[in-house]
Amino acid sequence: MQRVKEDLKRPPIAGKPNLIPLSFSQRFYIYAIHGYVAEVTYTAIWDVVYHKNNKLHGITSIWCLFIYGICMLVLERLYFTLRFKISLLLRGLVYVLWIFLWEFSTGFILRLFDACPWDYSMFKGNIMGLITMEYAPMWYIGGILTEKLVISFSRQLYWGPYLGKEGLVNTQ
Repeated sequence: MQRVKEDLKRPPIAGKPNLIPLSFSQRFYIYAIHGYVAEVTYTAIWDVVYHKNNKLHGITSIWCLFIYGICMLVLERLYFTLRFKISLLLRGLVYVLWIFLWEFSTGFILRLFDACPWDYSMFKGNIMGLITMEYAPMWYIGGILTEKLVISFSRQLYWGPYLGKEGLVNTQ
C-alpha cells in the first residue's frame, strides 16, 4: 500500500497520465543488478584471458549490489546536472573521479570490517590496494556507457498499462 502511495506522488509522464516513471528505489534496483552482472561478467572474462580458465566463473560480493546501485544513482544525478554544461568527454572524466572516490571510500570502510571484496595491491598504480589507476580507461568507458545505455534506458521505463503501437492502452 505504501508503494502505491509513493507512485501516486510521482508525476506521470507528460501527455500520458497512466504512465508513472520508475521510483528511486526501482532505479537503484536496476542499477545494482546491472553493476553486479557486469562485474561477474568482467571477472569471468578476466579469468579466461589472464588465467586461461574457460569455465567463466565470474565472482563478486553481495556488497557490490549496494556499491553499484548507489554509484549509478550518483552518476545519474551527475548526468542530469552536467549534461548541458560540459561535453561528454569531460563528463567521462567526472564519472571516473566519482567512481574512484566511491570505490576507495566503500573499500576503505569495508576493509575496516575485513569485508572488502577487492584488492588491487598487485597493480603498480594502486592506492592502498583499494583503487588502481590502470582501471581509469575502463571506468571512463564504463561511465559513458552507463550514461548512454543504462541511465537513458532506465529513465524511459515506467509503471502503467501496456501501450500498443498507436500509444493506446491495450486492454487484452
